[in-house]
Amino acid sequence: MKFRIILFALAGWMVLQPVTGRAAYPIITNQPDTITNVLGDQIEFIVSADDPDYANQLATGSGYGYQWRRNGTNIVNPDGDGFGDFVKLVSTNTDAGTYSCRISNYLGQAVTSAPAALTLWYPPVITNQPKAKVIGAGSNVTFSVQVNKSLSPTNFTYQWQQDGFDIVDDGVHVAGSVTPTLTLTDVQFDDAGEYTVNIYNDATDASVSAPGIPTTSTNATLTVVVPPIITFQPDSQEVIEGDYVLFYVVVDEATTDTPEYPLTYQWKRNGSSIANANDNYYELPQPARSPEDELDYTVVIANWAGSVTSAVAHLTVNVPVTIVTQPLNKNVQFCDPPFTNKVVVTGTPPFDYQWSFNGIEIDDATNATYVLIPQNTNQSGFYSVSVQNIAGFDYSIDAEVNVRAEFGVPRFSSSWSFPSPTNYARVTNPIVNLKGYVVDDYLCAFANPQLLISSVQLQNNGGPKSNAVFGTWSPNDRYGVLYWTLTLLAVPGSNTFEACATDLVGNVDYIVPLHVFYVVPSPFTLLINGSGTINSNSLGGSNLLEIGRSYTLIATNAATNKFLLWSNSVTLATTTGTNLTFLMQTNLTITAYFAETNRPTLAITNPANNANLTNNGGVIVQGTATDNVRVAAVMWQLNGGAWSAATGTNNWSASITPAYGTNLFRAYSVDNSINYSTTNTLSFTNTSIGVLIVKTNGQGSILTNLNGQSLIFGKTYSMTAATNAGSGYAFTNWTGGTNVTLPVLTSATTLNFVMKSNLTVQANFYDNQKPTLIITNTLPTVFTSLSATMRGSAADNDRIVTNMYQLNSGGWMIAAGTNDWSAPVTLIPGNNIFAAYSVDAAGNKSAVDTVNSTVAILSQPILSLLRTNNQTIVLLNSVTGATYRLLSTTGLAS
Repeated sequence: MKFRIILFALAGWMVLQPVTGRAAYPIITNQPDTITNVLGDQIEFIVSADDPDYANQLATGSGYGYQWRRNGTNIVNPDGDGFGDFVKLVSTNTDAGTYSCRISNYLGQAVTSAPAALTLWYPPVITNQPKAKVIGAGSNVTFSVQVNKSLSPTNFTYQWQQDGFDIVDDGVHVAGSVTPTLTLTDVQFDDAGEYTVNIYNDATDASVSAPGIPTTSTNATLTVVVPPIITFQPDSQEVIEGDYVLFYVVVDEATTDTPEYPLTYQWKRNGSSIANANDNYYELPQPARSPEDELDYTVVIANWAGSVTSAVAHLTVNVPVTIVTQPLNKNVQFCDPPFTNKVVVTGTPPFDYQWSFNGIEIDDATNATYVLIPQNTNQSGFYSVSVQNIAGFDYSIDAEVNVRAEFGVPRFSSSWSFPSPTNYARVTNPIVNLKGYVVDDYLCAFANPQLLISSVQLQNNGGPKSNAVFGTWSPNDRYGVLYWTLTLLAVPGSNTFEACATDLVGNVDYIVPLHVFYVVPSPFTLLINGSGTINSNSLGGSNLLEIGRSYTLIATNAATNKFLLWSNSVTLATTTGTNLTFLMQTNLTITAYFAETNRPTLAITNPANNANLTNNGGVIVQGTATDNVRVAAVMWQLNGGAWSAATGTNNWSASITPAYGTNLFRAYSVDNSINYSTTNTLSFTNTSIGVLIVKTNGQGSILTNLNGQSLIFGKTYSMTAATNAGSGYAFTNWTGGTNVTLPVLTSATTLNFVMKSNLTVQANFYDNQKPTLIITNTLPTVFTSLSATMRGSAADNDRIVTNMYQLNSGGWMIAAGTNDWSAPVTLIPGNNIFAAYSVDAAGNKSAVDTVNSTVAILSQPILSLLRTNNQTIVLLNSVTGATYRLLSTTGLAS
């Protein structure tokens, strides 16, 4: 604004003091634009104005003043450069509204810009986080998340993740992977992990917000507990009475046994629980007995998710066979009804029978009974039976049976005549000349018996029959007598010659057998294996015995020994009876076997029972074994596997590869006499250890710090994080794992973790103490220059990163220095407000400190004089509302 002042003085100097005047209003050339901004992003409004009286502005050195407003209220200390822009680096919830700018010139004339709306968009705000779940395998599970739908924009999209990887619907197992609710059907062990959801809206679109970062939920841990899975069922077993019995089951512990949800075992016998049988194996506390132990055994394995019952393992206890009713002695004669001899046995069936006659097996005589049809005296002798079952042998006594000829008079008869040799003769010549006669009492005195006797046949030892040669008939006898002759060869040993005559009508009669012993000596050898004696008086003290002759040997045990069996070098059947009756054969050797009865012993000396072994891929189990004679072998077994022979006997060792966890080692010894020691067991735990690395991030400490200690894999440990008093740091969470990136384990101060290989855990602390800032000088109130320097100090528990300052709601600027700082400012005439705050390394901000004052600027006015018609006209730049006085040197005033 310009004023015209008329002076009446014609000459002289004048002093000008402000009075009143006027100037042109600012003209807005660029209005602020409406803005849609994401919460937290920078806000920037810009307005431009033009000065119609730009020459006066330059001449006076003054400029426009800008006052930004939100919803009609002045914004105190706005950011910006003071030339029409409003900038706020980080937008907050309270920034939404209508913005305008009031622009004033040096005369105080002002105009207001058009309103510009600021709409704030909010990234998704989660109001209900997904929750951790613990479920059993095969169940269904749902994770859900809720967001604040009252904040714009509300076009949300979702993406669920498992352990950081996107989940995709498959139409079967997974549904809702891009919705607020994720559903998993028939959850399995592989589904366990950390579940999160990324939530997007327009505010997280990279085209709107440069980072394009979604809102991510907290981790929801899914723990899947798999019901027990049996990988090896307990086997049914068939043992001999007196054996020890072990049942064993193998379970997939990798997926079903965890420290939080461990497996339990309960063995049952015929459905009833067995006390204290709570391991993965069960051993009968005493040797097996029948029938009390012949039952069904199962084991119920359970964890939090459920239980499973093993297959039924049936125990069969086989009892060795024992003959309780022996065969009987018997006298029978020709034409008697068939005679049945039998034995009665106990033990586990089935039984195999073999009847023998005089020590020689009888063909097809394999039943508990033996039927004898009396037909010949050579059926007389000793009958015995051997019985076998799955558990062993037993042998009957020798039952003597005598078969005698019938007493009746046959219709025709035959007999030896002039027998040479005589009956029971011992001969040294194998040629035997046999002769005899046959009389058929059916014939009349003069009948020709040859016409009625069809044949006479002879045989030796039941061999092929030969027809005798008939001689002449003697009619002088009352009865017709028919003579016959035949020459046969004897075999070494006993020879039984038999003859039978058959008449024309088929009647048969047998002659009394003729026994001839053909003496042929042969070497005989008797051997004794073990401690015992043989009564061999029947041998006559000779090493040459007669082939075919029957001899008897009697075995007697020595003390602490037992007789085992007889064996021979030719064709004699092996027998375990102490009495052996045998027929001599060529070059016969018979051996009697004796065995001691003392059981050997076995001890396991290393490692100790219930030992805990670490980092062992292989283990050497050692022990000792003793016997009164000699230990033949040591057998071992690991975890119910196959039996193997150990290295060595009295001092033995076994190289084994144990499984991780509990292992059961079993061993027994056996001596040369097949005596077994008791089975010893060794239970030990095989574990692995590793070194734990513990770190801290921030200022804090760890109670019970296990850093650098060797810990057992699979075992649960605990550590607690604690903040340092007065440090200004707070605990945030534990992270850890075996990779470079350490995921969050828990937000609780106490960390319970399971040790594993290459494990690192870290306690994280964050700085939550705000720094402090003070302004140490004040703004000037009277100034001849607009430039000034503000100073102050700042402090923090850690370190100051930067100090920010602001003048008159302009843009925030970075001050020079940290703990001691300075800030150059350019003041404006009138009221000035200076503000400052500090920021530490953790991003914490101090409270804002402010100072303000009204600044008066002293300067000489610039005026122009115009002399017209004895008048002096003064032209000057002035401020509207200010009062000026103009004095002349002559003292004339107006």
